[in-house]
Amino acid sequence: MPKDDFEVRSYAYQCTDESGEGFVLAYFNGNPEVPDDTILRNGKTYRRVEHLKVDYDSIPVHQRNALAEMTLDLTRQVMNDPELRAKCDQFVESVKHRKRKK
Repeated sequence: MPKDDFEVRSYAYQCTDESGEGFVLAYFNGNPEVPDDTILRNGKTYRRVEHLKVDYDSIPVHQRNALAEMTLDLTRQVMNDPELRAKCDQFVESVKHRKRKK
């Protein structure tokens, strides 16, 4: 894989208890590891899921606002940097291509 290519594989996990909390594992640029379908973490069991469900209403408003501001700031940084913008555009096109193949 050329040095400038950017490959991301991610796996979402949702807790099996009523909390429904979750997390995402992300691997960059060719890490061959595929995690288990079930993970025990901090005494809780998490199962790999296709889609991670997030209860946005349970996040305090001030934290949602802070997250939105950070996301907007990062997006602006990426879009204003020609090199990062090109990598982002390339990534988006590769995702679209993979979806068309399904």
